[in-house]
Amino acid sequence: MNGKIKMAEGRLSGAREWRFQDGRDGSILRVSIKPHCAETCIHAIQHNAVVEIHLQSEDNPWRSNQELVTYLSRLLQIPESCIEIVAGLYSRNKVVALEGVSPGEVTERLHSELKRRQPLAS
Repeated sequence: MNGKIKMAEGRLSGAREWRFQDGRDGSILRVSIKPHCAETCIHAIQHNAVVEIHLQSEDNPWRSNQELVTYLSRLLQIPESCIEIVAGLYSRNKVVALEGVSPGEVTERLHSELKRRQPLAS
């Protein structure tokens, strides 16, 4: 990413409105993963814009990271080479840089997937 993407400063508490971060050539996505689940899927978007993703892989950082990159590539319709985990390689909380996709596109695609996964209310 050559230092082209910067994360905006902000606080997790207070009345600040959170959104997906904008960068010069892409977006920053904050992700919380839960490994060893029945399926790989987006589970929720928290109030502070952290995306919760469930992964099928075992609790192995390398396999979890690869599965996360593969899933985000498919979900956001961008090549894996445009996705980089820039913080949290060994953690369940990660910061992911996305090259070539705007925050608006990220938001739209994530919310679309969440709606698709949730059954209609009766």
